[in-house]
Amino acid sequence: MRALSLARNLIGALLLWASAGAAGYAISWTLRSHEVAAQVMAHAPGRLAAEKAYSAGTSCRAGTPRPGQLAGLVEVPSLSMKAPVEQGESSAVLSASVGHDPSSVWPGSDGTSVLAAHDVSFFARIGQLRPGDRIIYVSACRTVTFVVTGHRIVPSGSPVSDSSGPSLVLDTCWPNDALWWTPDRELVTARELSSRPSRESPGEITSHEPAVQGEPVAVPVPPGLAAQGLTLDTNPTLLGTMQVSGRPAPDLVQSPEPLDVEEAALTAYYGALHSIAGNDTAWFAELAPGVPFPGALAGGHITSYVTRLAVDLRAQGDQVTGVRLSAVVSFSTPSGGTRNLPLTVFTRISKGELTISGWQAG
Repeated sequence: MRALSLARNLIGALLLWASAGAAGYAISWTLRSHEVAAQVMAHAPGRLAAEKAYSAGTSCRAGTPRPGQLAGLVEVPSLSMKAPVEQGESSAVLSASVGHDPSSVWPGSDGTSVLAAHDVSFFARIGQLRPGDRIIYVSACRTVTFVVTGHRIVPSGSPVSDSSGPSLVLDTCWPNDALWWTPDRELVTARELSSRPSRESPGEITSHEPAVQGEPVAVPVPPGLAAQGLTLDTNPTLLGTMQVSGRPAPDLVQSPEPLDVEEAALTAYYGALHSIAGNDTAWFAELAPGVPFPGALAGGHITSYVTRLAVDLRAQGDQVTGVRLSAVVSFSTPSGGTRNLPLTVFTRISKGELTISGWQAG
């Protein structure tokens, strides 16, 4: 039995630097996660076109897909999850797809096939799978159905035993709501139940077409404020978990869109903090129309995070309606004093634009 390494090219695994401390891990992870989030919308249009072309009748052909090439679709009926599968586990692949580990066999071949995805994306809910649930992999040539056999949490780098017959492993970071580097992986194992040709004659695969990604969320940032830098690169923050509350559609939760919205919310959050530090009420008013300027904080800034910044997205169906950001921060005042401050920022999304709708400090 050979072993397949779980040192995947997931964004967390890229940060296993022996010399880094816990804080370094967390900051580096959050920076890297947003590099990937920024790629989601850049890659989505081309990928969606490829997915539609695939589902509209890609011909069956032999050969191994190239890195980054669309290879098939994976569906989990019990989770209402449908996602494109691409060859490889690079950041570009995992930003908008499920990745196939090139060191493993393809689903339906003898041996263990490994499919990986980000924990806050397509595999956000695989922890809910139970023995007997089905996982379907559709390529242009074959449709392979697997039945779930088990579920376990293992340290990153743990080996996965190869099987004599066709089997499947879904691999993601654990816990599934973490926006920071995690040392553990969640594995769902499954064995092949059936395999058949994807189509007896040329036709369309329509039941497996993945959900369409929404448009990017805009933030009304004044040019002068944007020039100060409103990303994690210039505003290191220890991120915590991301939740999607309300009544979200499963397709929304299990897509890259929440990461895109979360990044927009952080842009507004950092913009407001810079406006407060510069005592610029005009900038704050553009980001937070109708919200009173927190003058008591004017001229001050965050020196560190006492608790990780938690992100809660509110959604109805396939639409995110707003985001809440909350943390306890160490806040430095203009007089030189520092105090711990509970901070909560509310945002709303209307007509594709995200603005701050509420601000609570203290």
